[in-house]
Amino acid sequence: MMDNAPGRTGNLFTFTIQNPPTGYRLVELEWLPSQGSTVVNTVPQAITNGSSGGIPPEFSISPDGRTYSFVYPSSLHGQTGSVRVIYQETSGAAMIGNLSGVRLP
Repeated sequence: MMDNAPGRTGNLFTFTIQNPPTGYRLVELEWLPSQGSTVVNTVPQAITNGSSGGIPPEFSISPDGRTYSFVYPSSLHGQTGSVRVIYQETSGAAMIGNLSGVRLP
């Protein structure tokens, strides 16, 4: 379950993930806009973005691994869409979490 965490400022949507599935690891974060291009980052990409920054739109993960952010250019203000997270088990089975109805501030 994803929950919008405090920290919605500027060109940033910040969230946490509550109760991640046991036995699975997070592998991918996705922004699925109602219109426009999908943004996909693997966890290693999001960790790198969190420590050194990158070119928006992108996901980032805080150094403690608990806070996730979607950083976007000002041209996406007001866009609506969904955040999807994909977890994978070592066997290859996947679980998908989805936060719908997100409006970028």
